[in-house]
Amino acid sequence: VTLRGSAIQVTGFPAADLEAAVTFDHRMLRATMLKAQLGASHLVASGTVAWNGDADTQFDVAADDLDALVRAFDPGGVAVTGSARLTGTLQGNVGSPRARGNLTAQQLIVDGTSVGALTATLELADTRLTVDARAPHLNAQLGGVLDTREPFAYQATAALDRTSIPALLSASLQQSTGIAEATVTATARARGALRRPFESTGEVTVRELDAVVSGVPIHLEAPATVAIAPENFAITPMQLRAGTITELRLQGTLGRNRSDHGLDVHLASTVPAILELAAPYLPERSVAADASQIGLDLHVGGTISVPEPSGTLSLRAAAFRYGDLPPMTDLALDGRIDRAQISMQSLTATWQNAQLQATGAVPLRMILPEPAPGDRAGTFATWRATWLASLSAEEKPATLNARFTGITPDVLVPFMEAAQLQEIGGTVAATVTAEADAFAIDRVRGTVVLDEAALVMAGVPVAQSTPTRLRLENGTARIENLRWNAQGNEVIASGVATIAGANPTVDVAIVGDIDLRIPGAFVSGVASGGIGYADLSIK
Repeated sequence: VTLRGSAIQVTGFPAADLEAAVTFDHRMLRATMLKAQLGASHLVASGTVAWNGDADTQFDVAADDLDALVRAFDPGGVAVTGSARLTGTLQGNVGSPRARGNLTAQQLIVDGTSVGALTATLELADTRLTVDARAPHLNAQLGGVLDTREPFAYQATAALDRTSIPALLSASLQQSTGIAEATVTATARARGALRRPFESTGEVTVRELDAVVSGVPIHLEAPATVAIAPENFAITPMQLRAGTITELRLQGTLGRNRSDHGLDVHLASTVPAILELAAPYLPERSVAADASQIGLDLHVGGTISVPEPSGTLSLRAAAFRYGDLPPMTDLALDGRIDRAQISMQSLTATWQNAQLQATGAVPLRMILPEPAPGDRAGTFATWRATWLASLSAEEKPATLNARFTGITPDVLVPFMEAAQLQEIGGTVAATVTAEADAFAIDRVRGTVVLDEAALVMAGVPVAQSTPTRLRLENGTARIENLRWNAQGNEVIASGVATIAGANPTVDVAIVGDIDLRIPGAFVSGVASGGIGYADLSIK
């Protein structure tokens, strides 16, 4: 019997062309030729099938365009390109099948990752499928055994021998991570059931890791193992060194649903070293520091779903620069991390002879990133919601309390000409308090109070009659109190400025007597005198 057909449609499969030549007798059905064509892919098979179910067949499947083949079955699936061929035999019956196949693939690219050539042997004996695959371009080997019955129990191993890490990444990931070159030698083992993935166990032992990220060499100091089990994951001491300065150490065990020993993290580095590592994520690096030290000692207790971090962080810098501004000197920051917030216990620094002292806190819920729009249930969005629900019901805002003392005209040096500064003298002290429940200007509430202010402008003593007070709330800055006196001539200012939104507005009124010598302190080549009365409205 010879059968031919085109565009044959079987439910669940794309249409294909079919040609077959078969004979049969009282014992079996014999196919001397079976061909199927689907686009650039084709199947050639032959063999016999006895009426009692025993089979003895050979097959040869070739796909010259894997992309077209994959899209025909799953248009929205993982992108796969290249070509492949699978040859083999199938014997036995439904209850006790035996099969062996050889798979070869060329120029294989999976989801943007170039695999190159791939060879694999597949062997099925009863319900046991054994796979042994090699990808020479990646220096990778993969082996495994799968039980073809529910719940599909499996054992798998993978070995990488100085495999290029960039080769494992898509082009977009290579660019975003800043990894120019990197190799890894590691072994991974996993055991479990495909139907119950969260009950699987696994272990990855990294023996060698060398990478260059943003021009900085990174080296694994000693072999380390990460073990994953249904109830926890554990890291043996893993110590990484970046460049000659940065040291990162991780070790410990964190339980999934019950508290365990916890995970310890230690980081020692400098500001320039951290900035260099973070260069791919920083559009502009306008920050620099001299003789700096960064330290982090963190213990993460609790569970994977509800972590309880605690630890300390510190920053020291002899000089800290931003752009072209003069450096902030003698910077010292000490902070503490707990399960709900990061506290700035102390910040001290000097800038242009003015001293800064500050404390503050930021809730971790404000720092934790929002889930991506496509994040599905059971992933980061669910973990984030579970963890946030475990925190205190009282949502504390971020806070800042800062005190500036010894403010002199030196702070104006970057912004004014030297001749103008000669006309200004005196000192100012200010206190800043602020709180916010989100990182947005319209969610900030704060005040600035000039506790002390005694100035001399163009030889005229100027002082505040009462402490000057400014307030920011709901995106609007308000002058609550501003009364300044120059030898009995008082000026009063009031008004608001809306600084949030697309259309900022100003509505300020200035009323009072002004000593006309004072403007000469701000305008070069101008000398004036006398008293003037001002009644100004600025909008």
